[in-house]
Amino acid sequence: MEWDEAGNLVKEETYPVHNPRGVNEQSFETNEVTDLDRENPDFDLSFDNEGFAPERKYPYKDLTFREGANKERIAYAKGEEEPFTGVGVSPKRKGSLGWETRFLNGKLHGKKILFYNDGFIAREETYLNGALHGKTIGWHGPNRPSWERQHINGKQTSYKHYYQSGSKWIETSFKDGKPVLKSTWDEDGNLIESETY
Repeated sequence: MEWDEAGNLVKEETYPVHNPRGVNEQSFETNEVTDLDRENPDFDLSFDNEGFAPERKYPYKDLTFREGANKERIAYAKGEEEPFTGVGVSPKRKGSLGWETRFLNGKLHGKKILFYNDGFIAREETYLNGALHGKTIGWHGPNRPSWERQHINGKQTSYKHYYQSGSKWIETSFKDGKPVLKSTWDEDGNLIESETY
């Protein structure tokens, strides 16, 4: 994704994975991503939720998890020995979709989405190779964020909380996963408190 100086998205490209089994995982954790993260700590690694991971949908309740080489959880479909690649789906009791989780080679990879009963998105998390990476956001309702967090390789870099009106209420910056600066605004956008840790 590319933005102009005013912050407008000017270019967006997606790169689908056509043959995930046996793919060298290093190709998904490139030095270019690491370098971008260092240059811009608020870098938001977004995924094409429909095209990034293959659309093999599978009931989440039928996935099993085993400990991987680095003690991470690796997902497997029942009766299969290859790590699961696809979308784990979990319906609500009344039949609507409760949430969907994307996996690549058994690890969380791409978006994990939780839905309200009415079908609107309640929460979105973005993962890269099993770790939170990019924007995680909770919603009051359609187009009204409640809060958002940024992560880089599992470490939180920022947190924002919003009033119901949509204006920013609290913003916290993190360094090495620990808070360093917290600012608070009133509903009119006036800074009322700022503290460092």
